[in-house]
Amino acid sequence: MIDTIVLAAGNGRKMWPYSALRSKALLPVSNQPLIQYLTGSLLELGIEGIRIASDAFSDQIKNQFRNQPSVKVFNVAGSVGSANTLQQSWLQKEEPVAVFYGDVWMNPEDLERVFSSWKNNCDTPLAIVSPIPDRSG
Repeated sequence: MIDTIVLAAGNGRKMWPYSALRSKALLPVSNQPLIQYLTGSLLELGIEGIRIASDAFSDQIKNQFRNQPSVKVFNVAGSVGSANTLQQSWLQKEEPVAVFYGDVWMNPEDLERVFSSWKNNCDTPLAIVSPIPDRSG
């Protein structure tokens, strides 16, 4: 079984003033919180363990997923960056874990290819999935 950790503890300074009221992962895109697209795609792929690491807005994120028992939200208060958040949230179990950023939209077909490739070609217990930065400009 593959578990996932979704990192959603950032301050979202680049999204101010919107991030002053909610997590940037909860900002709506087409009337749905951004993080909902990712978690929905993961659930459709059969991922059963989704852990969302949150900080200041963890109550709002918990409320968003209150009816989804496969999604657990926990507070990583005082986290200082992605690596620290991951360190606080990774259970270090034997099962593989995939890590995603909660404020990034990913195409469901791309997610499926990532998991398919990872399961078939790799023995590593950890995969960090991040968008490729645009270096064209």
